[in-house]
Amino acid sequence: MEKSFVSLYLVTQQLWMEVMGYNPSYFKISGRHPVECVSLQEVNEFMHKLDAQSNYTHRLPTQIEWDNLVYEHTIQDLDDVAWFKENSNGTTQPIATKPRDFTGYYDVLGNVCEWVIAHNGTPILKGGSWASPATHCTVSNYGLGTKVIKGNDIGFRIVIQTYSTNGSEIANYINQIAERSGIVF
Repeated sequence: MEKSFVSLYLVTQQLWMEVMGYNPSYFKISGRHPVECVSLQEVNEFMHKLDAQSNYTHRLPTQIEWDNLVYEHTIQDLDDVAWFKENSNGTTQPIATKPRDFTGYYDVLGNVCEWVIAHNGTPILKGGSWASPATHCTVSNYGLGTKVIKGNDIGFRIVIQTYSTNGSEIANYINQIAERSGIVF
């Protein structure tokens, strides 16, 4: 039976550079900042290269998976868990510098909008970003995307798929991805 694990973190510039060999981001402040200015085509190329480096398959979250991550997010104070227009100083921020939200994920409703695949297979952008007003940083906020659209407020997180039943092997791989992303526990 296949299992899916949604990454706790956005993909960082450091991980992107390690896999792709270049940094497309507008805000090249540090490797721990989310990669941005990536089109859906580039994201798919990244996933294929990451697949080739591991025994796992990587993909974008579906809209249902993403919505489930943040469904009850709005009951927390947004300023505690997200970067948005009113608190971001006009730029992306290093990932995981705000506490996890109560679902255990980082930067879900802010920092960068996220590429997600809708029910019908259409790419959409979910959540808010460093440039979004707080009122747009909700589970219901989305925008239609195309395969070539890019922006300094668009990034993504990965879903790791596996048939492995070895929990420690999966946990080790997830920790390796975090380390490659510049996340230090």
